[in-house]
Amino acid sequence: MAKSRNTRASRIHTYREHWRNLRAQDHHAIESAGEPALDPGKGIRMLCWNLAKRPGAREELAGHLDKNDLICLQEIKPSMLPKPPGSAHFARSFRPLGKSAEFNGVATISRAQAHEYSVTAIPARWKEGWLVTPKMALATEYALGSETLLVVNVHALNFQPVFKYMLKDQMRRIALHILEHEGPAIVCGDFNTWRRDRMELVLRALHDFEPIPFEDSEHRALPHWAASLFLGDRTLPLDHIFVRGLDHRDARVLPSSHSDHGPLSVHLFPREQA
Repeated sequence: MAKSRNTRASRIHTYREHWRNLRAQDHHAIESAGEPALDPGKGIRMLCWNLAKRPGAREELAGHLDKNDLICLQEIKPSMLPKPPGSAHFARSFRPLGKSAEFNGVATISRAQAHEYSVTAIPARWKEGWLVTPKMALATEYALGSETLLVVNVHALNFQPVFKYMLKDQMRRIALHILEHEGPAIVCGDFNTWRRDRMELVLRALHDFEPIPFEDSEHRALPHWAASLFLGDRTLPLDHIFVRGLDHRDARVLPSSHSDHGPLSVHLFPREQA
């Protein structure tokens, strides 16, 4: 028993040292090429999807690349990314122990080049329960006609059912980053909103954003066992897209063969052109 405790303590120490040493390297460009700007006249076809690190998801993702101008992914490993049609940026969140293990995190792909100075990783200050790892958000900016579009790709803290202030703090850090931007903006991802109080925290942090409504048929909800264990609400979706200064059409949840999250698909337009 003592040996087991010592092994666990050693692993936790390894994780903490790992994140302390790599904090300055939270994000990197996988591909920095792309068109100079997104076309406001054509609008922005976007996809938001938690791939859940599943085998086969790479091939399914490849089928979405040419159909979308912007793709925001959660629980993605860099090796799962097909060659993007433009720019791609990745922010790491978690790596299993082992020298050969690969990080997973969030990735944002766009037909347009991201403004280099704008790419920012926003890690949660608190760690994810027993995993001792932070959840991550990735902010990028793109030219959209004469304006600048801010995109924040979020994977929110999950198993913190008692200490809601941890999710509140993560959303506050995201909201503070958004405050610096005056143009159109998208905040999307897996927010793990499986309780009403968690959903309210997210809505308060993004109070000047509009949540895009999606049909619930393929929308990811908490599994039955987890809903029972954590007193969750299975009527609440986990994945969301929030917009400011943009209008939307054709919002739908697509079926997926390789993830338990359905990809969120929507066509966005600058408000004056919708």
